[in-house]
Amino acid sequence: MIRLNLLRKKRVVKPRGLMWQFWLYIAVVFVIIAGVSTIWVFQKKELEKLSMEKARLETEIKIYEKYEKIIRELQTKLNDVKKRSEVIASLIADRDNVVRLLALLALTVPEDSMWFEEVRFSGGDVAIMGVAKSNEKIVEFMRNLESTYFVPKEGTNLVRTRSEEYFGHVLRRFELNFKYNSFSQVESIIKNQEKSK
Repeated sequence: MIRLNLLRKKRVVKPRGLMWQFWLYIAVVFVIIAGVSTIWVFQKKELEKLSMEKARLETEIKIYEKYEKIIRELQTKLNDVKKRSEVIASLIADRDNVVRLLALLALTVPEDSMWFEEVRFSGGDVAIMGVAKSNEKIVEFMRNLESTYFVPKEGTNLVRTRSEEYFGHVLRRFELNFKYNSFSQVESIIKNQEKSK
C-alpha cells in the first residue's frame, strides 16, 4: 500500500546570510558614489563657467583700467586748463585798471585847483599825494570820486592835510586813500542793481 502524504511540506525559512548584507552595502555605496559624482560633475561644470567668467571679467578690468587711467589723466589736464583759463580770464578782465583809474582821476579832479605829485595803485587800494588850492577842492574831489561806481560810498579816506606857502599862495598838501573797484566789479554791481529793480 502506498501512503500519500497530503500535508504540505513546511518550508523552512533560512535567515538571510552575510552575503545579502554585503550586496546591500555594495548597492548603497554605489548609489552614494553615483550621487556624489553627479553632484561633483555639475559643480565642476559650474566652477568652470565661473572661472571662465572670472577670466573674462579680469581681461575687461584690465582693458577698462587703461581707459580709467586715460580718463584720470584727462581730468587732471582739464582741471589744469580750467585753472589757467580762469587766471587768464581774470587777467584779461582787469588788465586796464591803471588806464581806467587815470581816466577816472582826470574826470573827477577839479579843474586848475588840484595837482597830483604821486599816485600809487596796489591791487584795489589807491594812494594819492598832491596839492590843492583849498580844503573845499579836496572835499569836492572826494565827493566826485564817491559819485562813481569805481569808488565805494564812504570809501575815500583823507589821511592828512597841511598848509604850505608856495610862491606867495597858501596851498593845501594832502594825502588821500581810497578803494578802487575794477571794471569787472563795477559791471557786477550794475547788473545786481538792474536785477533788483
